[in-house]
Amino acid sequence: MSNMFFPQAKPLGRDPTLPLAAGGQDSQYTAAEAQLRADINRRYADILQNLGYSDEQGNFMPGEVEAQANRQRSELGRNKGIAFEDVTKQSQQEGTLFSGRRAEQTARAQHPFVQALSDLDVDVPKQLNRLYEDAGRTLQDYTIQNNLLLADAAARASARAMASQGGSPGGGWDTDYAGGGGGGGGAPQGTPAVTWGWTPEQGAQYAEIVKQRGW
Repeated sequence: MSNMFFPQAKPLGRDPTLPLAAGGQDSQYTAAEAQLRADINRRYADILQNLGYSDEQGNFMPGEVEAQANRQRSELGRNKGIAFEDVTKQSQQEGTLFSGRRAEQTARAQHPFVQALSDLDVDVPKQLNRLYEDAGRTLQDYTIQNNLLLADAAARASARAMASQGGSPGGGWDTDYAGGGGGGGGAPQGTPAVTWGWTPEQGAQYAEIVKQRGW
């Protein structure tokens, strides 16, 4: 079986493509992000074990789903051949070797194995595509959870800054808010500066988190 069953015939690489961790955070964020990254890598590796992947040289390495399907296909082919031999021997004993009855009996004896082989050709691509989608969702989970960790880190930084300024809201913060430059980029007034190299999408997600939490 080839990688023709993957969307756009593009199997995944061995390692997940995770964004670089945001720099300049506190130790709590660093520890939490490292644990999150380890969990995502473990989940991704489990998926690839069943899905298969392309190695560094571009060679496709089948996963357990295809390996198991190939074993089943080999066994079904063998049983189909045995069914043919059994019918042939019986026809020789009955003297119906060249009759239409023999062809009918052969088709009936082989039908379960032919049907199982046909089911494999339908079920295996479905399994592979589900795993492919699971891998994509796993990478999305990293982005979502990491943004929540960054929001918590920003809240802690804001609390520390306010404490150092005697509780003055927004004291000492730049006006470069999440999701954009000067003017706030859509974040609520008083949101602490976020200049950790986020993408516009991450900034927008952070701004939405700030709104939901009422900071």
